[in-house]
Amino acid sequence: MSKTADVVVVGGGVNGLSTALELRELGVGRVMLLERHMVASGQSGRAAGICRALIPHARAARWQLESQRSFLGFAERFGLPIPVAQPGYLLVGRAAERELIEQGVETANAIDAPAEIIDAASAGQLQSGLRHGEDVVYAFEPGAVHVDPMVTAQALALAARRTGVDIREECAVGEILCDGDRVAGVRTADGTIGAGAVMVA
Repeated sequence: MSKTADVVVVGGGVNGLSTALELRELGVGRVMLLERHMVASGQSGRAAGICRALIPHARAARWQLESQRSFLGFAERFGLPIPVAQPGYLLVGRAAERELIEQGVETANAIDAPAEIIDAASAGQLQSGLRHGEDVVYAFEPGAVHVDPMVTAQALALAARRTGVDIREECAVGEILCDGDRVAGVRTADGTIGAGAVMVA
């Protein structure tokens, strides 16, 4: 097995798998992904699976919107089905959080992910059993998507392997190696792997 790579990605969750897959799609030659247990054995296998841009942080909102678009087009792009639901996202908060929620709505709309503050009656049509009162604020993003996190991670892993990503499970990384001020690779339980770039995911 190869002991060198152009890029080493540490972590076999959704972020690591997506990054490794995208690097190969961009033409990076040797991409190696190292996972200390199994693909999606960490948080990615237990996540809620919601991608929403209704966040008061512009960079994170853009990432989430890109994730929505990526998952919706994944089957066409890679020929692998990921069941994607698009029920939207209903945010329920307290009046004291209204300013932050409004910032999230403004941020989402600024990046072309429509969202709005809605009233209690509209929220009740979307989800029964919600708490009501003057201290409750509702916001809704209709374009938000939901995916099964484990199914999605496995589909990402399969697509990555098909594009040539070298995925090594049960390979814990203990140290990032440097040569002066440059990254030189990683030290794993199975030995040293040289690489000019390392991403910890």
